[in-house]
Amino acid sequence: MIGLILLGAIAYGVYFLFFKQFYILIKDRGPAPLSIVKLIKDANPRMGLAEAKEAVDNAPYIAPLGKLSYSKAKAVVAEANKSGAATELYIHFLWKGKLPLGRQTK
Repeated sequence: MIGLILLGAIAYGVYFLFFKQFYILIKDRGPAPLSIVKLIKDANPRMGLAEAKEAVDNAPYIAPLGKLSYSKAKAVVAEANKSGAATELYIHFLWKGKLPLGRQTK
């Protein structure tokens, strides 16, 4: 029984460290939408410039940030909010879907 609990804890830790996916919810793009496009594009190298621009232009929109560390994803959202946008950070878990990680709105 202890082995099963330990195995579950290890599996959860591996998932959280290596397989989590962060998202940014863009509620309002603010006065500087180009800086938000650049932030999203830089955070997710697999996202093209056109996709990042479409995400910002069609706010409210939830865009993938990729498999970043929590501190990096939080910094991207904080920088977007500092630029005047209204954004929130979300994380995706297979068993729960997308969950907000604190409300970081202006």
